[in-house]
Amino acid sequence: DRKLTVEDFGGPDFEGCNENLNLTRPDVIADIHRKYFEAGADIAETNSFGSTPLVLGEFALSAKAYEISRRSAEIAREVADEFATPERPRWVAASIGPTTKAISVTGGITFKELIGHFAEQARGLYDGGSDYFLIETCQDTRNIKAAILAIQDLQKGFPAAERLPIAVVIGAMVPSKNWPTSAPKMRTPNARPHRMASFAAASAPSRSSDGSDSAKPAAHASASAPVRSPRSNSSTVWRRSGSCGSG
Repeated sequence: DRKLTVEDFGGPDFEGCNENLNLTRPDVIADIHRKYFEAGADIAETNSFGSTPLVLGEFALSAKAYEISRRSAEIAREVADEFATPERPRWVAASIGPTTKAISVTGGITFKELIGHFAEQARGLYDGGSDYFLIETCQDTRNIKAAILAIQDLQKGFPAAERLPIAVVIGAMVPSKNWPTSAPKMRTPNARPHRMASFAAASAPSRSSDGSDSAKPAAHASASAPVRSPRSNSSTVWRRSGSCGSG
């Protein structure tokens, strides 16, 4: 209902950059999180789907990728803590989108460069107080692999209690006898889209220059909420001394 204007986004050059609203209109983002919790949600996603330097570069905001990512997590964390109770905690999922490049489809970026972009985003999301990383809407498995490796590199050397889980959202196709015979050719016969599910990415992908080698399968998968306690402002068990970013 808010009818945002060009000024809300920070000016004509930034219109349509929803991630920049974390800096220019944090109240709008906080209100969206609040409405989800009021409706009964247990988890809020950060407003960081496109907060990598790669995507923000389209708005000349690459240098603010860490700040925007961190702020997105801080806003979600603050609102989650408003609704959290000992009996019913609330979590913050650090949203990581696929970027605007896919190595196998669009090209235009190397696997190593992609890891670097995800790393900058992940640092901000971690420092902002997220509970777990949520890699979503990727159509190229090498993008997913790059994001996982970036997060693993970030948390390398962290105490086990301070490492955040990684989740990957996938869309699956399952067989069905009820799929219409007139289905579009692009779809597999006798198959239809299955519901989305979140899987805990317990995989440890091996590294190569182009990301072409396949990741090891996850040892565990779950569509449930994180099992650890949230990183609330009152709980310092998650916090490292200092931050892992310089922004």
